Amino acid sequence: MEWAGKQPGVKALHCLDAPETGTQVSLIETDRALLVAPRGTPLTLARTPGAALQWKDLANDLNAWPVRNYDGSAYVHAGFKKAADGVWSQLQPYLEQARASHKAIHFAGHSLGAAVAIHLADRMHHEMQSLPETLTTLGAPDAGWSKERRHLQEIGLEERTLRFVNNLDPVPGAVPLGKPLGQTVYFDHRGEARLGEGRRTLDRLQGLGQAICRFDFNPLQDHLPLEYRRLIGKKANAAVLDGLGVT
Repeated sequence: MEWAGKQPGVKALHCLDAPETGTQVSLIETDRALLVAPRGTPLTLARTPGAALQWKDLANDLNAWPVRNYDGSAYVHAGFKKAADGVWSQLQPYLEQARASHKAIHFAGHSLGAAVAIHLADRMHHEMQSLPETLTTLGAPDAGWSKERRHLQEIGLEERTLRFVNNLDPVPGAVPLGKPLGQTVYFDHRGEARLGEGRRTLDRLQGLGQAICRFDFNPLQDHLPLEYRRLIGKKANAAVLDGLGVT
């Protein structure tokens, strides 16, 4: 499906849909770039098409059985890889066209969409011998384990990846013994951006206590995409994020 002329500077909008795996990917095309954004797991039970929780997303989220990655060098989360593979044949022609037109290719995703984006970038390297210019993940679950992270570092994807994690968001640590990818931007219990990986145990406990005191504790509140958008746009975080090229 395709739309054009809806936003200034946007040449075309495309929606890729793979019903067999439930994977959906939005493509935003400009004269100079292509943005690839897989959809995350909807967090609502509303009946609105495309906005409601879908069983295929849950099946992909929960299927953490280890399977081989694309070059066979490591094991990865089976459900996330399956979701990425479901849409690859539709996505590849757009990637090839963008590369032939010398457009910058950027991947981004939230939650399940972030994990799918990681696997799509890995498959892009495996089959097309190239990588997206950037990969931005919000509340991303780990796509694999130690050897997969080493593989993604070796092909150069780690240095192109920016990973956002919000204080009490449970999804980034949801895959047992999984390993994260990219430079981490962590939003603490005050909503302030900090750089670097770490358990952040004390800060998370402070966030938990803060939520309980306000009687508004919701385990998924910090995982909502609008909450990430709010924190990224917060003026107090501009100095940290501007240095990373985030706009």
